[in-house]
Amino acid sequence: MSRRAYTTHRFGLPPQDCLGPALLQSRRRQWQQELPERLLEEIRFYLLDRVPPEVLHPLSEPRGRERVIRRAIREWLEQNQVALLSQGGESLVAYLYGEVAGFGPLQPFLADPEVTEVKLIDPQTALVERAGRRSRHAVHFAGGVEEVRRLAQRLAELGGQAVSRRNPVAQVQLSDGSRILLMPFEEVPQIFIRRRAAGAFDLETLLAYGTLDEQVAAYLRALAGARAFFLVAGPSGAGKTAFLEMLLSLFPPQAHIVVVQQGTEIRKEGVHPLITLLEGSDDPASPNSLETVAMQTLKMGVISLVIGEIKGPEAAAILHGISAGVKGGGATIHTDDPEESLRRLARLARSSRFSDIFVGATAEELRQSVARSIQVVVQLEQAPNSGRRYVRQVAEVEVAGPGWRLHPVFAAQALPSEEIVWTRVAESCPRVQALLSTYVETEEAVAPLEAERQAEVARLLSSAATLARTGEWEAAGHLLEQVLSLSPQEAAALHLLQRVRQEQERARRSRRDQAEQLRAQAHQAAERGDLARLEWLAGEAGRAHLPEVDRELDALLWQSRARLLPLDEVLALALEHMGRNDRRAVELLQAVLQRQPDHPEAPFYLDLATQAIASAAPSTAVDGAACSEGEK
Repeated sequence: MSRRAYTTHRFGLPPQDCLGPALLQSRRRQWQQELPERLLEEIRFYLLDRVPPEVLHPLSEPRGRERVIRRAIREWLEQNQVALLSQGGESLVAYLYGEVAGFGPLQPFLADPEVTEVKLIDPQTALVERAGRRSRHAVHFAGGVEEVRRLAQRLAELGGQAVSRRNPVAQVQLSDGSRILLMPFEEVPQIFIRRRAAGAFDLETLLAYGTLDEQVAAYLRALAGARAFFLVAGPSGAGKTAFLEMLLSLFPPQAHIVVVQQGTEIRKEGVHPLITLLEGSDDPASPNSLETVAMQTLKMGVISLVIGEIKGPEAAAILHGISAGVKGGGATIHTDDPEESLRRLARLARSSRFSDIFVGATAEELRQSVARSIQVVVQLEQAPNSGRRYVRQVAEVEVAGPGWRLHPVFAAQALPSEEIVWTRVAESCPRVQALLSTYVETEEAVAPLEAERQAEVARLLSSAATLARTGEWEAAGHLLEQVLSLSPQEAAALHLLQRVRQEQERARRSRRDQAEQLRAQAHQAAERGDLARLEWLAGEAGRAHLPEVDRELDALLWQSRARLLPLDEVLALALEHMGRNDRRAVELLQAVLQRQPDHPEAPFYLDLATQAIASAAPSTAVDGAACSEGEK
């Protein structure tokens, strides 16, 4: 049966080598209407056969995923005689990539690295946040509500989430910490995608986005340098985690920051050179709960403690930290008011299983413990129309008679045009002034440590360059990662690491090509019955350190021996392996009986070999297998 050819004539599209934006949008709609569903199904089956599952998974983002899948789609189109240029060239490949391995009509938004949020309102409208600003965009789901529903269900299933009308909501987390909220069974199915930025935001980026102004930035920089403890509060979507990452990047380079979190909320790359990420469960009864992990970190000496998001009794670790040597840090909490954020912290801390210090404590004593632990509350807000995130208020925490007293220092005013104006409403309280005075002294002590850090960076960079010149790409990559952990913005290291990764990818491609070539030649040799050539190819796979190909060719070699060697030689090989309790003896004897069912001796030896292997110790069987590996 001949393969169906999806030709230009079948699509009914005139030749066009270059598509402008308007024509591209029109062509996408025409593709949605005219490309048969069975074509997409055939491409999906082809990708399942050709692309590894971990690469094909639309919710994962390994390096080169899109390149690998688009190359496979291009191969399928060429094999099926689809004229790429007449269909829109790479535009057709990109469209098919989004349909079979991505997010369908939402894929163009996710292809933009500056897009951090996509909210589908209906099959024709989406709210898209790009570079900190939200705007309305038109989308086109040709199948309307049902097509949206199918996309939502597919994303949920591929993310390992079972959805039904009894369990209609699914939350899928991407490999980079991004999240997708899916509600396929609503009257209008909902898809909400929140994606983390490619890298951590630094202070300059947030200044450019208008999250804060220079005077607020200078104040926060000084407090971070003095290792204050920040409580970053705000509603959902206000950018609390990104803001906390920025604050941690301003901590002194010698500060050891320990982050306790669920999932991948706070990243390591580009945040701070001395940061340890610990993951805990949000189940309070788990032996690896956030609360347990956070309490254990207090035994690590002088650290800066960070809790990704306070949602439960792990809050007690912050209050315990003041007496356990914790030197600053931070946490995020889901509230829309600085006073309420402190009250909620106190309530959650009281529920801790480890809070012996709070047994019998009065409400005032608990509030004082909160006040001693937190120096600054940063309240974030998101503008309702533009989606702009900004610092609404900065308030210092004073220790007062009944517990705490908030001391606002900066306040923001949102104008009707959504322009934000910040005003300093008060000077710092005595407690924070004393903390800032230590920052000036610390800066002088940091200078020698900074010189040591720069010397270490130079040494590692020189060693990495030497390894790169000799082609030891993996070792060079490890050293460059150490350099970037000490100096995330080191330009020479970033440039060299890019070259190292290119060479590693080139080496991987070369190994894949070599593996495919060995496989093809081995199968040709097996078909010709050339055992000598097949033995040499199996040995070559071992010498090339290709373990998967080595095992595959070894199995093919033994199958060919059992099929091509004279029966007496196959029987002799079987008897030789019987002495080692090797399972290969059973395979060889079965091959003898397949070739000569009435062989007079093979049934007896097969029964004997089966019994011997069944009663042999596991270690003996392993030793026998190791010996057989060496016989190639």
